[in-house]
Amino acid sequence: MGSLIQDVRYGLRMLAKNRGFTAVAVLTLALGIGANSTFFGLVDGFLLRPLPVKDPDQLTDIYPMPSGSSSYADYLDIRRQSKTFEGIAAVARHGAALNINGEVELVKADFVSDNYFAVLGVVPSLGRAFPNGNEPGAGSEPPVVVSYGLWQRRFGGTPDTVGKLARFNGRNTVIVGIAPPWFHGLQRGFWTEVWFDTKTWEQREVLANRDYRDYDLVGRLRPDAPLSQARAEFETIARQLSAAFPASDKGLTFVLESEGERPRGRLLLSILLMATVGLVLVICCANVAGMALAKTEGMRHEIAVRLALGARRARLMRQLLTENLLLALAGGGLGLLLTSWLVALQPALMPPGPVMHFDVRVDRRVFAFTLLASIGAALISGFFPVLRASKAELVSVLQRREESPAQRKLGLTARNLLVVGQIALSVTLLVPAGLLLKSLILAEQVNPGFDTKKNLLTIFLAPPGGRAESVTRFYAPLMEKLRGLPGVKQASYAMRVPLSGSGGGASQKVSIPGVELPAGQQFLEIHFNSVGLNYFRTMGTRILRGRDFAPEDEASHHRTMLVNNTMARRFWPTSGPIGQHVKVENDDYEIIGIVEDGRNEKIREAAEPCMYFPFVQMPMSEGTILVETAGDPRAMVGAVRNEIFTLDKNVLLIRVLTLKQLMRSALWDDRIAASLIGILAILGMFLASLGLYGVTAYLVKRRTREIGIRIALGAERSEVLKLVLVGSAKLALAGILLGLAFALPACLLTSSFLYGVKPTDPVVFTLCPLVAVVIALLASYVPARRATKVDPMVALRYE
Repeated sequence: MGSLIQDVRYGLRMLAKNRGFTAVAVLTLALGIGANSTFFGLVDGFLLRPLPVKDPDQLTDIYPMPSGSSSYADYLDIRRQSKTFEGIAAVARHGAALNINGEVELVKADFVSDNYFAVLGVVPSLGRAFPNGNEPGAGSEPPVVVSYGLWQRRFGGTPDTVGKLARFNGRNTVIVGIAPPWFHGLQRGFWTEVWFDTKTWEQREVLANRDYRDYDLVGRLRPDAPLSQARAEFETIARQLSAAFPASDKGLTFVLESEGERPRGRLLLSILLMATVGLVLVICCANVAGMALAKTEGMRHEIAVRLALGARRARLMRQLLTENLLLALAGGGLGLLLTSWLVALQPALMPPGPVMHFDVRVDRRVFAFTLLASIGAALISGFFPVLRASKAELVSVLQRREESPAQRKLGLTARNLLVVGQIALSVTLLVPAGLLLKSLILAEQVNPGFDTKKNLLTIFLAPPGGRAESVTRFYAPLMEKLRGLPGVKQASYAMRVPLSGSGGGASQKVSIPGVELPAGQQFLEIHFNSVGLNYFRTMGTRILRGRDFAPEDEASHHRTMLVNNTMARRFWPTSGPIGQHVKVENDDYEIIGIVEDGRNEKIREAAEPCMYFPFVQMPMSEGTILVETAGDPRAMVGAVRNEIFTLDKNVLLIRVLTLKQLMRSALWDDRIAASLIGILAILGMFLASLGLYGVTAYLVKRRTREIGIRIALGAERSEVLKLVLVGSAKLALAGILLGLAFALPACLLTSSFLYGVKPTDPVVFTLCPLVAVVIALLASYVPARRATKVDPMVALRYE
C-alpha cells in the first residue's frame, strides 16, 4: 500500500508537470468514456434494466397467437383455469381526454384488469389500487389510479387528491390512488399516466365480445412452477378454448416469454450497439497511447537512471500504468459529467418524432460501467508505452547515444500501428454511417402516396360526444368555416393521415366475389380509411381511374368506395375493379375509382391493399383535419384553432403538425440511426486525424536534420512536402484498407436498417475511403508544410 500511494503521488506530480499532455489526454478520454457511458445508459434503460416491479424475473408475457392479443372474455377464462400463475393481468393501451376546468389534455392511459397492481406487486404511494373481483362491476364514478408525474403536474401534488373527482373522456371518475414515482407502466419508452379498471369502464357487451382482442396479458409465475410447466398448461387451455369457442378461438395457441428471458434475447442487440460506440473509445485510447509514447521517449534517460539504481522493470511498468490509470479516472470523471449533461439535454437532442421517454439516468449501473470503462481505457492506452519503456537499452541511453535502429524501428512501428488502427476503426464506422445516410436520403424520396411538397396542416383531434354520428355532424359545418378562411386553399378530414402512427393497422372484414380463400378462412382483412369530400385533392393523391367521392355519395344510401392500385391488380387483374361490388362487414359497397398506392404506417413498407370509404357512410369517433394553405401552414394554426373551439370548446386537440413535420416524424427511426452512427463516425475520424497529425509532426521533428541536409543539397521544398505526405498517405491507405475489411461485416449487420441500399453499395464504399484520404492528407499537411520551412543551417546544428 505504501508503494501504491507513492506511485499515485509521483504520477500526480508528473501529470501536473506535463499540463498540456494531461489536459489533452483527459479531454480525449472524457469524449470516449462519456460517449460510451451515455450510450450504455440508453441501452440499459431501454433494453436491459429490469422492470421496476416486485421480482420482475417471475413475470411472464402471454401472447395468444396468431393475433398476439386477447379478448377480455378469453382473459377471464384463462385467469380462472390457470394454476401455474399466482395471478394474470390484462392491459390495453389507449389515450384518454383529461378535462380540468375546461382545459382538455390527452394523456396516455392503460385499461387494466382489477388485479393489475397486485400481480405486478406495485403498491400506490397514496391511496389504494382497484378493488379485486372477477365480474364486471357497475358504478357511476369508475375508480382511476394516476401516475406520480400527472399528480404533480395537473393535480398540484396534494394528498387530498385521493378521493377527488376527475373528468376523463367526458365521464366523472374518482381518483383512488397515486402510483409510485418510479412506476410508469409496462411499455418501455411510452409512460402511462392513468390506469382505468376495465370492468367498471367498458360496457358489458364489449367485455363479452371474444372478437374484440385488445388486451395484452402478463402473469406472475408461482415460485414452485417452472416456465415449462406453464407452457404445457397453456397448451391445454388453448385446446379447451378452441373447442368451446370455435368461431373466435379456432387454432388458438399461446407463446410464453418470461421477463428473465427478455434481456437474454436483447443481449445481442445490446452488444452490437455497445461495440459500435466502443470503437470510439478504442480510437481515443490509441490517441492517448500515441501521446504517451512520445512522452515516454522523453523520459528515456530518467527510466535508465532508475534502472541503473536498482529499480525493477516491473516496478517501472506499474508506475507508468498507475499514471495511465490516473489519466483514465480523471477522463472517466469528466466523462460522467458529460453523460449527466447529455442525459439532461437528451429530449432536445432527439430528432423530431414520437413522444418517448428514455429512462436514462446516471445511477449505480452507469457509474459502475464508467469505472470499468476507465480501467479498460487505462490498460489499452498504457499497453504500448509500458511495453516500449520496458525495453529501454540502459547503456546507450546513459551514454546519451541515439537509439539503435531496432529501438527506433520499435517506437516508430508502435506509433504507426496506433495510427493505422485509428484510421481503420474510423473507416469501420464511416462506411455504415454512409450507408445509413444514403438510405435516409432514398427513404425521403419515396412517394408516400400524396404530395409531400404541399403546405398542409394536419390537426389530430377527438370531437366531443365520442359517437360516430356526432363526429360526422361536427365536421360538416367546420369544413365550411375553414374553407372560408383567408389563406386556405382547401380543407378536408379523414379518420387518419398516412404515416401518422395512428390507425394505420385498422382493417375491415371483406368478402370479394370470385376470390378463393384458404380453407377455414371466411373473409379478408384489408386496411381502410374513412375520408371526407375533397380528401384526395387536399392530400395530393392521384385518382388513376374512375371518380372521386361526390356530395351525392354522402347523401345516398348507395354505399361506394375507392381502392388503391395494389388492391385493384391483386383481386381484379383483368376485368378491373370499377363497378364491382364487395361486402364489407356485411354491407354491400360499389367500387367507383382507383387511387395511387401509398404508405400506411411506415415509409419502408410494401404497398398493401387499401380501401377508402366516405366518412359519412363509415363514421369514426376520431379524425384528422387537413388544411392546405397558400403560405406557411404554421401561420394558420391560431385561426384554425379558433374556428374549431368556436364550434365546440370541448374538442380535444391531440397533435398539430405540418406535413413537413409529419414526414420527419415518419422517418424518425432512419434519422436516429443515421444521426447516432454519423456522430460516432465523425468523432472517430476527428480523433484519427489528430493521431495522424501527431505522428507526422513527430516524424518531422525526428527527421529535422535529414530534411535540412536534403534542402542544403538542393532538394526542392515541394519534394520535401511530397516526402512527408507520401509517408502519411501510406499509413492512411493501410488503415483504410484494413477498415474496409472490418466495415464489410459491420455493414451486413446494418442491412435490416437500410432502405434501397445494398450493404455492399459501391458508391458508399468508394466515397467513404476518399473522404478518409482527404481528411488524412489535411491532417498531415500542416506538419508537412512546416518541414518545408526548415532552415538548413539550424538543422545541421540540430543535436
